[in-house]
Amino acid sequence: MASPLAQIRSGSILISLVSSLVAVSGCASGDAESESFGGFSTSAGNNTEDDDDSSDEIGSEGEDATSTDTSEETTSTDTSGEESTSGEESTSGEESTDDSENCGNGVIDDGEVCDGDALDDQDCLSQGFDSGTLACADDCTAFDASACESEACGNGAIDGGELCDGSNLGGANCVGQGYDAGTLACVEGCNAFDESACTYTCGNNQIGGDEVCDGSALDGETCATQGFSGGSLACTADCSGFDTSGCSSCGNGVIDAGEVCDGNQSCATVDPDTYSTGTATCSSCTSLNTGSCTSGTCCTSGSAGTCDVDAILDCVCALDSYCCDNNWDSICVDEATDDCGAAC
Repeated sequence: MASPLAQIRSGSILISLVSSLVAVSGCASGDAESESFGGFSTSAGNNTEDDDDSSDEIGSEGEDATSTDTSEETTSTDTSGEESTSGEESTSGEESTDDSENCGNGVIDDGEVCDGDALDDQDCLSQGFDSGTLACADDCTAFDASACESEACGNGAIDGGELCDGSNLGGANCVGQGYDAGTLACVEGCNAFDESACTYTCGNNQIGGDEVCDGSALDGETCATQGFSGGSLACTADCSGFDTSGCSSCGNGVIDAGEVCDGNQSCATVDPDTYSTGTATCSSCTSLNTGSCTSGTCCTSGSAGTCDVDAILDCVCALDSYCCDNNWDSICVDEATDDCGAAC
């Protein structure tokens, strides 16, 4: 049997060894504990494998953490980097156009059949003619085929794009073309009607064609619009113009054709060989009232030669020299009135 000191020494060594193993096991696993002192070697070996597994797990967890952080950073970047669409172009500034205003711009717009030289690849051939030059109507709503020609024109049958052919007018007549009467014909090219023989009926109180007026239909014209001050305007018998014979310019101070007077006048101006005083009044420019006109001093007694109307004075003096050499007495007044036309 070992001595007490030896036993104490052995126990101390044993305790020291156990403490060292416990320390190593704690460093390797961090949390594993030895089940018994009898399995030190086995426990140490297992702890070494656990250390490797633990190291792998720690590395894996680190990678996951790194990946997570990266993903969050990427998401944050994506979120913060989204492009704003507020800069999209607005179409509110698009211009509004009127199709009718575009006619003539050389471009076939909505509602147009053609526009100037832009004929939508159409020509006289596509319109049923054999030759010629197709054009566009002024309002861009139809083609103008007046310059197109058809070789079949003249056969009496309306072929292709022909409007008529010879006497074959397709049932058309002058009335259907807006006239009152006449004879409709077809032009040589068969692409239009000849309306030269169509007429309007003058006297039906309806203005048509080249008529200026027709009976009571004066197209809104009056004597005033024709430059007169009043009266009644009429239409000539052939409907070619206005009849202004019933119009007048009464009131303009000028005696125009058909007027007797125009405004009141001095009696001496109206008839200087008869009157010397008073005012002649004009009525509607058709009559002149001289009732207030007189021959002045020729009608009263006075000194010799006092009559102020030369024509009457000369007449009386030729009859009775006393009136001019001595006195203009009552006898002279009677002679002026009775023989020389004085108005007293």
